[in-house]
Amino acid sequence: MMYKDKIALITGSRIKGTLGATIALRCATEGAKGIILTGQGASQKDTDELIKEIKKLGADAIYIQADLKKPEEITSLVKQAEKHFGRIDGLVNAAGITTRGTIEGTSVELWDEHIAINARAPFLLMQAVIRLWQQNKTAGSIVNIITMSAHGGQPFITAYCASKGALMTLTKNVAHSQRFNRIRVNAIMPGWMDTAGEDSIQKEFHKAPDNWLELAEARQPMGKLIKPAELAGLAVYLLSDDSGVITGSTIDYDQNVMGAYD
Repeated sequence: MMYKDKIALITGSRIKGTLGATIALRCATEGAKGIILTGQGASQKDTDELIKEIKKLGADAIYIQADLKKPEEITSLVKQAEKHFGRIDGLVNAAGITTRGTIEGTSVELWDEHIAINARAPFLLMQAVIRLWQQNKTAGSIVNIITMSAHGGQPFITAYCASKGALMTLTKNVAHSQRFNRIRVNAIMPGWMDTAGEDSIQKEFHKAPDNWLELAEARQPMGKLIKPAELAGLAVYLLSDDSGVITGSTIDYDQNVMGAYD
Protein backbone atom coordinates (compact mmCIF):
# COMPACT_ATOMS: atom_id res chain seq x y z
CA MET A 1 0.00 0.00 0.00
CA MET A 2 1.39 3.38 -1.06
CA TYR A 3 0.33 5.48 1.92
CA LYS A 4 0.58 3.08 4.86
CA ASP A 5 0.37 4.66 8.34
CA LYS A 6 0.47 8.24 7.00
CA ILE A 7 -1.60 11.27 8.05
CA ALA A 8 -3.04 13.54 5.35
CA LEU A 9 -4.79 16.91 5.52
CA ILE A 10 -6.99 17.41 2.45
CA THR A 11 -8.91 20.61 1.74
CA GLY A 12 -12.05 20.64 -0.37
CA SER A 13 -12.80 17.13 0.85
CA ARG A 14 -16.11 17.38 2.68
CA ILE A 15 -18.43 16.46 -0.20
CA LYS A 16 -18.42 12.93 -1.59
CA GLY A 17 -17.87 12.95 -5.35
CA THR A 18 -15.48 15.88 -5.26
CA LEU A 19 -11.83 15.34 -6.09
CA GLY A 20 -10.79 16.12 -2.51
CA ALA A 21 -13.11 13.49 -1.02
CA THR A 22 -12.07 10.96 -3.65
CA ILE A 23 -8.40 11.52 -2.80
CA ALA A 24 -9.27 11.05 0.89
CA LEU A 25 -10.91 7.71 0.14
CA ARG A 26 -7.95 6.63 -1.98
CA CYS A 27 -5.54 7.56 0.85
CA ALA A 28 -7.56 5.27 3.12
CA THR A 29 -7.49 2.48 0.55
CA GLU A 30 -3.72 2.87 0.34
CA GLY A 31 -3.27 2.38 4.08
CA ALA A 32 -3.47 5.88 5.58
CA LYS A 33 -3.61 6.02 9.35
CA GLY A 34 -5.54 9.29 9.57
CA ILE A 35 -7.27 11.80 7.31
CA ILE A 36 -8.35 15.35 8.08
CA LEU A 37 -11.30 16.54 6.00
CA THR A 38 -12.24 20.17 5.57
CA GLY A 39 -14.51 22.02 3.18
CA GLN A 40 -17.83 23.73 2.65
CA GLY A 41 -21.24 22.84 1.28
CA ALA A 42 -22.18 19.42 2.62
CA SER A 43 -24.56 18.63 5.46
CA GLN A 44 -23.20 17.17 8.67
CA LYS A 45 -25.03 13.94 7.83
CA ASP A 46 -23.22 13.67 4.48
CA THR A 47 -19.89 14.41 6.16
CA ASP A 48 -20.56 11.76 8.80
CA GLU A 49 -21.32 9.24 6.04
CA LEU A 50 -18.03 10.05 4.31
CA ILE A 51 -16.11 9.66 7.57
CA LYS A 52 -17.85 6.32 8.18
CA GLU A 53 -16.82 5.13 4.71
CA ILE A 54 -13.20 6.16 5.30
CA LYS A 55 -13.17 4.35 8.64
CA LYS A 56 -14.49 1.18 7.00
CA LEU A 57 -11.38 1.28 4.82
CA GLY A 58 -9.21 1.25 7.94
CA ALA A 59 -8.26 4.89 8.47
CA ASP A 60 -9.31 7.27 11.21
CA ALA A 61 -10.91 10.47 9.93
CA ILE A 62 -12.09 13.76 11.35
CA TYR A 63 -13.76 16.85 9.91
CA ILE A 64 -12.53 20.31 10.94
CA GLN A 65 -14.56 23.36 9.94
CA ALA A 66 -12.46 26.16 8.43
CA ASP A 67 -13.21 29.19 6.28
CA LEU A 68 -10.17 29.35 3.99
CA LYS A 69 -10.74 33.07 3.40
CA LYS A 70 -9.75 33.66 7.04
CA PRO A 71 -6.04 33.21 7.87
CA GLU A 72 -6.75 32.63 11.56
CA GLU A 73 -9.01 29.67 10.73
CA ILE A 74 -6.29 28.14 8.56
CA THR A 75 -3.86 28.41 11.47
CA SER A 76 -6.43 26.79 13.76
CA LEU A 77 -7.10 24.01 11.22
CA VAL A 78 -3.47 22.93 11.13
CA LYS A 79 -3.10 23.16 14.91
CA GLN A 80 -6.22 21.06 15.51
CA ALA A 81 -5.11 18.48 12.95
CA GLU A 82 -1.68 18.11 14.52
CA LYS A 83 -3.14 17.97 18.02
CA HIS A 84 -5.55 15.17 17.09
CA PHE A 85 -3.13 12.94 15.17
CA GLY A 86 0.22 14.06 16.59
CA ARG A 87 1.62 14.89 13.17
CA ILE A 88 0.77 15.64 9.54
CA ASP A 89 2.64 13.80 6.78
CA GLY A 90 0.96 15.20 3.71
CA LEU A 91 -1.12 18.14 2.52
CA VAL A 92 -3.45 18.23 -0.48
CA ASN A 93 -4.73 21.65 -1.50
CA ALA A 94 -7.87 20.60 -3.39
CA ALA A 95 -10.24 23.39 -2.36
CA GLY A 96 -11.07 26.10 -4.85
CA ILE A 97 -13.73 28.31 -6.38
CA THR A 98 -14.37 28.99 -10.05
CA THR A 99 -16.96 31.76 -10.14
CA ARG A 100 -17.43 33.11 -13.64
CA GLY A 101 -16.16 36.56 -14.68
CA THR A 102 -14.47 38.11 -17.73
CA ILE A 103 -11.77 40.79 -17.55
CA GLU A 104 -14.49 43.39 -18.12
CA GLY A 105 -16.96 41.90 -15.68
CA THR A 106 -14.81 40.78 -12.75
CA SER A 107 -15.30 42.94 -9.66
CA VAL A 108 -12.58 43.67 -7.14
CA GLU A 109 -14.52 41.58 -4.63
CA LEU A 110 -14.65 38.57 -6.97
CA TRP A 111 -10.94 38.93 -7.77
CA ASP A 112 -10.02 39.13 -4.09
CA GLU A 113 -12.14 36.09 -3.22
CA HIS A 114 -10.40 33.97 -5.86
CA ILE A 115 -6.97 35.07 -4.73
CA ALA A 116 -7.89 34.41 -1.08
CA ILE A 117 -9.20 30.88 -1.60
CA ASN A 118 -7.22 29.64 -4.61
CA ALA A 119 -3.81 31.17 -3.89
CA ARG A 120 -3.47 32.67 -0.41
CA ALA A 121 -5.08 29.74 1.42
CA PRO A 122 -2.74 27.14 -0.15
CA PHE A 123 0.17 29.47 0.60
CA LEU A 124 -0.81 29.70 4.28
CA LEU A 125 -1.45 25.97 4.55
CA MET A 126 1.91 25.16 2.97
CA GLN A 127 3.60 27.67 5.25
CA ALA A 128 2.00 26.14 8.35
CA VAL A 129 2.84 22.51 7.59
CA ILE A 130 6.35 23.36 6.41
CA ARG A 131 7.02 25.15 9.69
CA LEU A 132 5.86 22.01 11.53
CA TRP A 133 8.08 19.75 9.44
CA GLN A 134 11.10 22.00 9.86
CA GLN A 135 10.50 22.26 13.60
CA ASN A 136 10.27 18.47 13.91
CA LYS A 137 12.99 17.83 11.31
CA THR A 138 10.68 15.52 9.38
CA ALA A 139 10.04 15.02 5.69
CA GLY A 140 6.72 15.93 4.11
CA SER A 141 4.85 16.05 0.83
CA ILE A 142 2.43 18.58 -0.64
CA VAL A 143 0.18 18.16 -3.67
CA ASN A 144 -1.56 21.21 -5.10
CA ILE A 145 -4.58 20.65 -7.32
CA ILE A 146 -4.45 23.39 -9.93
CA THR A 147 -5.95 23.32 -13.46
CA MET A 148 -4.96 23.31 -17.11
CA SER A 149 -6.52 26.79 -17.17
CA ALA A 150 -3.52 28.07 -15.18
CA HIS A 151 -1.59 27.99 -18.48
CA GLY A 152 -3.80 30.81 -19.79
CA GLY A 153 -7.37 29.66 -19.54
CA GLN A 154 -10.78 30.75 -20.72
CA PRO A 155 -11.98 34.37 -21.00
CA PHE A 156 -15.01 33.73 -18.75
CA ILE A 157 -12.94 32.67 -15.69
CA THR A 158 -10.29 35.39 -15.58
CA ALA A 159 -9.81 35.57 -11.81
CA TYR A 160 -9.80 31.77 -11.50
CA CYS A 161 -7.09 31.38 -14.14
CA ALA A 162 -4.92 34.09 -12.57
CA SER A 163 -5.26 32.67 -9.05
CA LYS A 164 -4.39 29.16 -10.19
CA GLY A 165 -1.47 30.51 -12.22
CA ALA A 166 -0.14 32.04 -9.02
CA LEU A 167 -0.38 28.65 -7.28
CA MET A 168 1.45 26.99 -10.17
CA THR A 169 4.40 29.37 -9.73
CA LEU A 170 4.25 29.01 -5.94
CA THR A 171 4.47 25.22 -6.30
CA LYS A 172 7.82 25.46 -8.07
CA ASN A 173 9.12 28.23 -5.82
CA VAL A 174 8.40 26.31 -2.60
CA ALA A 175 9.61 23.01 -4.05
CA HIS A 176 12.95 24.64 -4.83
CA SER A 177 13.31 26.28 -1.43
CA GLN A 178 12.45 23.13 0.54
CA ARG A 179 14.34 20.42 -1.34
CA PHE A 180 17.16 20.23 1.22
CA ASN A 181 14.55 19.82 3.99
CA ARG A 182 13.18 16.65 2.33
CA ILE A 183 9.91 18.45 1.70
CA ARG A 184 8.46 17.80 -1.74
CA VAL A 185 5.88 19.99 -3.49
CA ASN A 186 4.12 18.97 -6.69
CA ALA A 187 0.97 19.89 -8.56
CA ILE A 188 -1.61 18.25 -10.79
CA MET A 189 -3.21 20.31 -13.56
CA PRO A 190 -6.54 18.64 -14.41
CA GLY A 191 -8.51 19.37 -17.52
CA TRP A 192 -12.29 19.08 -17.72
CA MET A 193 -13.45 16.77 -14.93
CA ASP A 194 -16.73 15.02 -14.18
CA THR A 195 -17.61 16.02 -10.61
CA ALA A 196 -20.77 16.92 -8.73
CA GLY A 197 -19.51 20.48 -8.63
CA GLU A 198 -19.05 20.59 -12.40
CA ASP A 199 -22.64 19.46 -12.89
CA SER A 200 -23.83 22.42 -10.80
CA ILE A 201 -21.53 24.84 -12.64
CA GLN A 202 -22.69 23.71 -16.08
CA LYS A 203 -26.34 24.10 -15.16
CA GLU A 204 -26.01 27.35 -13.21
CA PHE A 205 -23.60 29.31 -15.39
CA HIS A 206 -23.98 27.71 -18.83
CA LYS A 207 -27.66 26.68 -18.79
CA ALA A 208 -26.60 23.17 -19.77
CA PRO A 209 -29.25 20.47 -20.29
CA ASP A 210 -29.52 17.47 -17.99
CA ASN A 211 -27.57 15.34 -20.49
CA TRP A 212 -24.68 17.83 -20.80
CA LEU A 213 -22.16 15.20 -19.65
CA GLU A 214 -23.12 12.78 -22.41
CA LEU A 215 -22.86 15.55 -25.00
CA ALA A 216 -19.54 16.83 -23.63
CA GLU A 217 -17.96 13.39 -23.48
CA ALA A 218 -18.94 12.66 -27.08
CA ARG A 219 -16.76 15.62 -28.14
CA GLN A 220 -13.65 14.58 -26.21
CA PRO A 221 -10.69 12.86 -27.94
CA MET A 222 -10.87 9.85 -25.58
CA GLY A 223 -14.65 9.86 -25.27
CA LYS A 224 -14.96 10.91 -21.64
CA LEU A 225 -14.23 13.64 -19.11
CA ILE A 226 -11.61 13.05 -16.42
CA LYS A 227 -12.96 11.00 -13.51
CA PRO A 228 -11.86 11.91 -9.95
CA ALA A 229 -11.07 8.27 -9.14
CA GLU A 230 -8.52 8.17 -11.96
CA LEU A 231 -6.73 11.29 -10.81
CA ALA A 232 -6.81 10.35 -7.11
CA GLY A 233 -4.27 7.58 -7.64
CA LEU A 234 -1.75 10.06 -9.03
CA ALA A 235 -2.33 12.43 -6.11
CA VAL A 236 -1.68 9.70 -3.54
CA TYR A 237 1.38 8.54 -5.49
CA LEU A 238 2.84 12.06 -5.36
CA LEU A 239 2.05 12.27 -1.63
CA SER A 240 3.71 8.93 -0.97
CA ASP A 241 7.31 7.83 -0.64
CA ASP A 242 6.80 5.78 -3.82
CA SER A 243 7.27 8.98 -5.83
CA GLY A 244 10.85 9.21 -4.60
CA VAL A 245 12.50 12.58 -5.16
CA ILE A 246 9.92 14.05 -7.54
CA THR A 247 9.45 17.70 -6.62
CA GLY A 248 8.52 20.89 -8.43
CA SER A 249 6.52 18.99 -11.04
CA THR A 250 3.30 20.43 -12.44
CA ILE A 251 1.69 17.51 -14.25
CA ASP A 252 -0.81 18.23 -17.03
CA TYR A 253 -3.62 15.71 -16.51
CA ASP A 254 -5.62 16.07 -19.68
CA GLN A 255 -6.39 14.48 -23.03
CA ASN A 256 -5.55 17.69 -24.88
CA VAL A 257 -1.87 18.64 -25.20
CA MET A 258 -0.92 22.17 -24.18
CA GLY A 259 0.80 24.02 -27.02
CA ALA A 260 -0.13 21.48 -29.71
CA TYR A 261 -2.57 22.46 -32.46
CA ASP A 262 -4.26 20.80 -35.45
